Amino acid sequence: MQQPKGREDAISALNAGIEALNAGIEALNAGIEALNAGIEALDRAKEVSNITPAKAVFGSVSVILALIRVSFLLVFCWSIPNRNAPRTL
Repeated sequence: MQQPKGREDAISALNAGIEALNAGIEALNAGIEALNAGIEALDRAKEVSNITPAKAVFGSVSVILALIRVSFLLVFCWSIPNRNAPRTL
């Protein structure tokens, strides 16, 4: 039995949407990995530095990068639709 053309188009569109979502997730992961590397480098720099103001700057920038990382994760989680949410037209 042959599938209707509309169903094939819907499946094709769904597959394209899934591929786009996967690409977005991969990009988010790459961004988070880069932030993690930056945070680790700043933490190491803070540990080895003998200059107190530099330690303060390294620590502050590290905290800011951690906040950015958390905000990326929160935005991603909030962008996923909730199936149980009431639908509006």
